[in-house]
Amino acid sequence: MVDTGEEQAWRRVRWCLWGLAAILAAWSWRRWPDVQVDFGRELYVPWRLTLGDALHRDVAWFNGPLSAWWNALWFKLVGTSLTTLIAVNLALLILTLELFTDSIRRWAGNAAAAAGGALFLCIFAFGRYASIGNYNFVTPYSHELTHGLILSLGALRLLSRGQSRLSTLWAGVLLGLVLLTKAEVALAASAATIARLFAAPVGGRRILFGVGIAIPIALAFGILSYTLGAQDAPIALLGGWAHLGNASIRDLPFYRAILGSDDPWGNLTNMVRWAVGYLTVYGILVAICMRGSGSALRTLAARAGGVCLGLVIMGQAEGQWRHLASPFPILLLVVLAFQVRALLRARGHPDEPTRAADALALCIFAFLLMGKMILNPQLRHYGFVLALPATVVLTAVAVGCIPRWLIARGRPGEFLRAATLGGLAMIMLIHLGESHAWYHRRLFKSWPATAEHEVGTEGDVIRARWRGAEMAEALADLRQRLGPEDTLLVLPEGVMLNYLLRRRSPTRHVNFMPPELLIWGEATILAELKQSPPDVVAIVHKDTSEYGAARFGWDYGQKIWNWVDDSYERKAVYGAIPLVSSRFGIAIMERK
Repeated sequence: MVDTGEEQAWRRVRWCLWGLAAILAAWSWRRWPDVQVDFGRELYVPWRLTLGDALHRDVAWFNGPLSAWWNALWFKLVGTSLTTLIAVNLALLILTLELFTDSIRRWAGNAAAAAGGALFLCIFAFGRYASIGNYNFVTPYSHELTHGLILSLGALRLLSRGQSRLSTLWAGVLLGLVLLTKAEVALAASAATIARLFAAPVGGRRILFGVGIAIPIALAFGILSYTLGAQDAPIALLGGWAHLGNASIRDLPFYRAILGSDDPWGNLTNMVRWAVGYLTVYGILVAICMRGSGSALRTLAARAGGVCLGLVIMGQAEGQWRHLASPFPILLLVVLAFQVRALLRARGHPDEPTRAADALALCIFAFLLMGKMILNPQLRHYGFVLALPATVVLTAVAVGCIPRWLIARGRPGEFLRAATLGGLAMIMLIHLGESHAWYHRRLFKSWPATAEHEVGTEGDVIRARWRGAEMAEALADLRQRLGPEDTLLVLPEGVMLNYLLRRRSPTRHVNFMPPELLIWGEATILAELKQSPPDVVAIVHKDTSEYGAARFGWDYGQKIWNWVDDSYERKAVYGAIPLVSSRFGIAIMERK
């Protein structure tokens, strides 16, 4: 049981973390989303649902239905705007922070929880490490990831609450909701919650857990059956699971690079090299603690160790900070082995099995969530969610569990904790500096300064430095050209224009890049366009080299482009001519 002094200290830390979240939100305000890539879909689809359209029937969709329905509900209740999603997602961000810190605090103590919470906020929640935004918790490229994460943490938290049957039922409900998000989160959450159910005594609660899972699945199936028909509802319910067997998508260079299968031996070598580096530095610090004692040594070592390790990490990270997460799978396997051992040794104690089972389940969730990037783990890109639990778990071990083990044996564990916190502080500063470069100024002195532009109006304003000027000019032009009922087709990506103008796309498809053409078929999309031709077409430059095909109309999508080129003529260009120049530009085309 945590004593009153620790409770009071934690309340102060909690307020500090909330204050840090407020500062970071103000620092990055409305600079989170990308004006072209991904996030336009996260706004456009729920807006369409508020108009009475249905997923799959009127809007092509390849994930589970939960997040689109959730966002549409808030648009319906509060109003359709980016501001609505910002408010809702900031609230969910704080809830995610609370769930993470609560889990770590009960397992590894206040210091570990505080460090994990600060890392979450500084690196993952508000970070930006490329010209493309969306890899943050305020405007995520896919709400299914952030929603699936918070629901998974909620399910694990409910399962740890003693023998309450109601808690078990609700944990099942939350896992059922996770199954309606993304496959990678659903797989990790399912394995973690099942492990938690069997790792510690739960009585007869497992049946209730299964009933809870069935409730949201049955409700979703009913809604999809009503809108699509009972025949198409099962495929729609599967979401991303239905496309896991598509080898053409799995073999795209983009997804192979994310997984690390494009260079497996090179990535494995990198993982081992970084794992050896982490374990060597940390092992030296543990060895110093095992040999030293006394208050003088503790004070000196704590100060010197924090500074030295911080400098080591900073020097190692200089030019290589993107690889900081490389050894996480190896390190997590080590932690998992120790947690299994701790669970087996805790069987004879009244409270220990529950605590050990909670830690084991969280470790399993963290490890499996990195499955999509298992050979190439990163804190950036998809790692803003996929590598987050692993980062928090390893922080808990390094800052909480091992120092506490040393202290219990009369050794200066405070030295190890201070040294680790010093290194983590440097890592956070490196990431904050990189994010600041992308949010507020040019990245390198040799780069030309890029002015910030406001794209959108009122509650939809986005502050953009990259592609902002061209998007704002194109929006002003399109507002003049398009009537209230006119349709706009944006190729190959840029449905943000449709959302900001509140104009429908003539087809149920929202993106026209290589993965979408492989999923739905170019011939099918072209047939829909011919049946319902758009009033205006916007060609928005997008380099898709990461998919193995650089330019729409040249390397892929030739049939759609030929039809557009035959039926429409260019009326205006903002920026460079798209898909011809390497620079960004937008071309507006009208019917011949």
